[in-house]
Amino acid sequence: MTEEKIHKERHGSWWALSPLLVFLCLYLVTSILVNDFYKVPITVAFLVSSCYAIAITRGLKLDQRIYQFSVGAANKNILLMIWIFILAGAFAQSAKQMGAIDATVNLTLHILPDNLLLAGIFIAACFISLSIGTSVGTIVALTPVAVGLAEKTEIALPFMVAVVVGGSFFGDNLSFISDTTIASTKTQECVMRDKFRVNSMIVVPAAIIVLGIYIFQGLSITAPAQVQTIEWIKVIPYIIVLNKCEQFTQEDERLRVQENTASYLKTEKEKILLVSAADKSGIYELKEELGALKGKEEEERKIVGDLLEPSDFVVLVVPIDSAAPKGRLILPQQQVIRDVLESGATAIVCRDTELADTLKKLGQPPKLVITDSQAFASVSKDTPKNIPLTSFSILFSRYKGDLQTQIEGVKMLDKLKDGDTILMAEGCTHHRQCDDIGTVKLPRWISEYTGKKLNFATSSGGGFPENLSPYRLIVHCGGCTLSKREMAFRIAEAKDQNVPIVNYGTIIAQLKDVLKRSIAPFADELS
Repeated sequence: MTEEKIHKERHGSWWALSPLLVFLCLYLVTSILVNDFYKVPITVAFLVSSCYAIAITRGLKLDQRIYQFSVGAANKNILLMIWIFILAGAFAQSAKQMGAIDATVNLTLHILPDNLLLAGIFIAACFISLSIGTSVGTIVALTPVAVGLAEKTEIALPFMVAVVVGGSFFGDNLSFISDTTIASTKTQECVMRDKFRVNSMIVVPAAIIVLGIYIFQGLSITAPAQVQTIEWIKVIPYIIVLNKCEQFTQEDERLRVQENTASYLKTEKEKILLVSAADKSGIYELKEELGALKGKEEEERKIVGDLLEPSDFVVLVVPIDSAAPKGRLILPQQQVIRDVLESGATAIVCRDTELADTLKKLGQPPKLVITDSQAFASVSKDTPKNIPLTSFSILFSRYKGDLQTQIEGVKMLDKLKDGDTILMAEGCTHHRQCDDIGTVKLPRWISEYTGKKLNFATSSGGGFPENLSPYRLIVHCGGCTLSKREMAFRIAEAKDQNVPIVNYGTIIAQLKDVLKRSIAPFADELS
C-alpha cells in the first residue's frame, strides 16, 4: 500500500482524535490524580495510545495499520524508529530486571583464565551490548562489576572503565536492535545488513587489535579467586531427566538417586526428574515442568470464568444422543465445568429436555446458560430472554480463536453461490457417527439455509490445508483439542488468503437465528 493510496483512503473524523485523548488521560490526568508526573512514563502513554490508534483502524491488515499510523502521525521512518526504540528499550530493561545481564557477565568471567581478565571484561561488554543493543545499558550493568574487580587488582580504575566503554560501543555499533543502527538505516533508507557488513569491516579489525593489546597487558594480572555465583537458570533454563527409573522400585531409592545427582551436579533436587520411557511413569510431571519453563501468563485467559463471580451459578445444557460418548462428557464440556468451578461459581448440568423444568426449580435466574450448539433452537426457546445464552463452541471460539473474525465470517453464508466449496475442518480425528455434525448435519443445514448446491470438503487433525484458495468458506470446529497457537495460526492463514472462517457454534447460531443473542454476553469485547 503506497503512501498516496493511504492518504486518498483516509477520511476525516472526530473519532480520530480519541488516541490523543487516551494519551492525555493516561499521562496528564493520571499524573494529576496521583500528584506525581513521573508515575506514568511518557513512553508508556505514547505506546498505549499508539496501540489504541492502530486497534481502532478498520479494514486493514496489521502491517498496513502500523504503516498508516506512522504516515499520519509524522514521518513514517521517524515513527517506526520510535516504535523500535521503545520495544528495544523494553527488551533491555526486561533482561536487566530478570538478572540475565548479571548472569551472562558472571558466566563470561567464570570461564576465562585469570590472566585474561581485561580481555574477559572487554568480551563481556561486546557480547552484552551486541545482545541488548545499548551501550549505555551495558556500561550501567557492567561497570559496577569492573569497578569491584579493579579494587581487588592493580588495574587502574579509569583504564578498567575504558575497557568496558570500548566493548560497549563495539557491540552497540553492530547490534541489530541498537538505536544508532536503527536511526542510521531508517533515515538513510539503507538495508540493515549492508550497514552491518560495512561496520564489521571497520570495527571488527579494530576490536581484534584492541583485544590483543588487552591480552598482552593482562598477562601480569591475577584475577580474584571468586566471582559472583553464576545463575545458570537465567542463562539457559534446564531440567535434568533420568530415564529408566523403572529400575528403582522403592521410593527411598528414587530419592537417593535424585539427591546424589543433584549433589554431583551442584543443582537443586527439584531439577532432577526421574522418568521411564518403558512404563511412561514421570512423563506427566516432565510435561508440567516443561510447561513451567515457558512461564505463566500474568493473567491467564478464561473460557468463561472472567464472566462469573463467586457464588454465581451456570446452567450447562448437555444433550445425550447417539453422538454423545458413552459414560463421559466431551472435552469442551469437561473444560467449561472445570473453569466454572475454578472461578468459585456453581455448575448445574442438565439435558436439553429438562432445561425448562430446571430453570423453574431454581430460586433465581442463572448468570448464564451454556448449551451444545446443536440444541440452540430448543434451548433458546426454553430459556427466558432475560437470561444470557451462549454455546460451548462460541466460548471456545472466544477462548482459543478470534470471535470477531468468525462472526464476520458468518456473513459469507448469504454470499454463497452454486458450486462453491466449503471446507469442514476439525482439530481431532474422532470416530464419525452416522449423523456426524461436521460431515452430515452442518452440510445439510447450510444447504437448506442457502438454498444453493454446494460442495463440501473435510479435513481433520493436523491435516489443515496449506492452500485455501479452492474454498469459499471455512467452517471449523471449536478446537478443543488444539492449542491456542495452532488455532490462531489457522485463523491467520484463512485471513491471509482472504477466505472467511467461522466455527461450528457461530454458524449454527446463525442458522438457528440466535446469533445475536448468543454473542450478547461478549458485547463489550466486540464493540
